[in-house]
Amino acid sequence: MKKKTTNKKKNKPKKPENLLSKYAGLWLLLISFILYLPSVNLGFTELDDTIFINEMSAYNSDPGNIFHSFSRGVFSEEEDTYYRPLLLDSFIINAFFAKQNIAGYHFINILLHVLAVWFLFTLLKQLGIQKMTAFWLSVIFAVHPVLTQAVAWIPGRNDTLLAIFVFPFLTACLKYREKPELKLLLIQGGTLLGALFTKETALFALPAAWLLSVFLSDKKWLDGPALRMYGVWVGSAAVYLLARSMASLEQSGLAFGELLGSAFGRIPVLLAYWGKVFLPFNLSVFPMIADMTVIYGIIALVLVGTLVFFSRSNNLRRMLVGVLIFVLFLVPALMVPDALNNQDFEHRLYLPMLGVLLLLSETFLFKNKLSSRQMSMAAGGVALIFAVMSLVRMPVFGDPITFWSAAVESSPNSAYANMMLAARLDDTDMNRATTLMQKAYDLDPNQKYINYYMGTLEVMKGKLLESEPYFLEEIQRSDYYKCYSYLGQIAFQKQNPSTAIQYMEKYLTVDTRNVEMNNNLLMLYFQTNRMEEAQEHAQKMQRMRLVIPEQFRAPLGM
Repeated sequence: MKKKTTNKKKNKPKKPENLLSKYAGLWLLLISFILYLPSVNLGFTELDDTIFINEMSAYNSDPGNIFHSFSRGVFSEEEDTYYRPLLLDSFIINAFFAKQNIAGYHFINILLHVLAVWFLFTLLKQLGIQKMTAFWLSVIFAVHPVLTQAVAWIPGRNDTLLAIFVFPFLTACLKYREKPELKLLLIQGGTLLGALFTKETALFALPAAWLLSVFLSDKKWLDGPALRMYGVWVGSAAVYLLARSMASLEQSGLAFGELLGSAFGRIPVLLAYWGKVFLPFNLSVFPMIADMTVIYGIIALVLVGTLVFFSRSNNLRRMLVGVLIFVLFLVPALMVPDALNNQDFEHRLYLPMLGVLLLLSETFLFKNKLSSRQMSMAAGGVALIFAVMSLVRMPVFGDPITFWSAAVESSPNSAYANMMLAARLDDTDMNRATTLMQKAYDLDPNQKYINYYMGTLEVMKGKLLESEPYFLEEIQRSDYYKCYSYLGQIAFQKQNPSTAIQYMEKYLTVDTRNVEMNNNLLMLYFQTNRMEEAQEHAQKMQRMRLVIPEQFRAPLGM
């Protein structure tokens, strides 16, 4: 008698994950952290970092300003068009732990980058990208040299902070379309608000979210869950716009048409950015369109086209969405007019890189006949090259002279870069400083601070009186307070003590604790027999715990 046979298939045992796959998230965090750990030894670049850490130290030391940040501009209380309260709050929190120790600020930048990389990995997996592909794409993002400035340059944290809110926002949108739960709507509202209060670029996260959660996911765009989701988006945007309208900001005075015209005129920047992503050999710490090249961008387009042509994927929709997201997140950078900011910084690629990674996930790099091991070796090789390039690039952000030397080398037509390097060489190489400053002046005599620095060079040459026109011109253009110190000296030399007093008083409205200027002002009050004002000033100095010079103490009854 024959035994009955069954057609039941034997369940094949699941192939065990290797250590890389099993602990992919942990490896990702370690790679991101270890690569940038040396950056804690970097110093100041003197491009905005000294403003946020040193000049705003009094503001940062008051925890109550965490709320005040939502009612002011980022650099100035009122004379500012930028509104980024959470960036200011990050420095307040940072100052609580690190005071003015710059290593503590660099360390926080590393942690923010690590967190952003983790959120990116989570988002890529939510998009249905295979785990190891998502891992290697996240590694490439974590170590890419074009993003080094976002981590190694302290103010670059603004784009990292933005990603920390935008990536979870997009993830929550995707999850909500799969399972519409209230908590996911709340997460969307909270993360979107956080992103908007970090940087205005977050407004473009809304069309990006629609592309990912509706168009790419092939979901209905006007069903009940979609409408509720849109309502949360509109509500969050309304809260942001209301808060921004109530803040003491300076109106840019630029019409939408002007901004749009600026964007069209700067379209070549897109091609330059594209080239920096795929062929990161022409990076700059202070890039400007006059010194950019689109050659690498054109080569990169051909390269990407080849990778798409030989890909085993036919997911053209994901490729299209990737390109659109890349462009979307760069639109705000294109719309900034040259009069406001003519630098095209590379840390602005932090969010647009998401679009590039989506595109890459469907190209020959990941859609090929290679085994998982072979693909990991190839992707790991690319990541290693990028990591080495980032390590080599990192020291450029180590000190002002190194930073501004690199800026002048890559952007020789930048008046600001030439000026800043000259101002840092005047103590060690006066001849080169003079040459660079004159070049900066010839490039743009209206550049902010250029007349101040031209004046200081005249002072260093022993030509104090000849420096006066420069300082007066700078006062007209920027009202830079340091000009008043020199103008006070000039007025005193011209035997005009009353004018000298006026200049010194204006200087001390900003740098109130400057010992030399306080003493000089007290001396001038005595010389002009303005004893009542001398008495009031001496009392003010005492309240600030400044030492009153001995020769003035007895006449003031102290």
